[in-house]
Amino acid sequence: MAQVAKTEVKTEIKCSPEKFYEFYKNNLKGLTTIFPNIIIKTIEGDENCVGSVRLWKFNLEKPVSAKLKIEEINDEKKSITYNITEGDILELYKSFMAKLEVKKEEGGGNNFVKWTYEFEKAHEGVPNPDHYGDLTSLICKGLDGYLLLH
Repeated sequence: MAQVAKTEVKTEIKCSPEKFYEFYKNNLKGLTTIFPNIIIKTIEGDENCVGSVRLWKFNLEKPVSAKLKIEEINDEKKSITYNITEGDILELYKSFMAKLEVKKEEGGGNNFVKWTYEFEKAHEGVPNPDHYGDLTSLICKGLDGYLLLH
């Protein structure tokens, strides 16, 4: 029986954690301005509320789609938790959760975005989802650059 595994990706950002989090929470469709090859569409519920579902389409060595349901929004911790409910990702993983956290390091250090993935592999031959971490890190860096200019 497969067990739920966890992996994290941490990306340093230069913009404020508040600005990054607010964009991600309230203007996520704006990512298509920065990354025209990503399509994000709200298909159920209100756009920025727990329970809403967004369809993501992107290219990761091949076209990929996923429906992400917002499970939790915590403004105090600047975090959003998503559950993948449908899509290509679930061909490899029985379950897949992604949590975004935007923080400042303790002691006045750097600002960063941390993505935590919890997943259960469909079978032992499935690799860890490192390529999703690479993609989210790329998106975070691109969004950070955009927010520094706007």
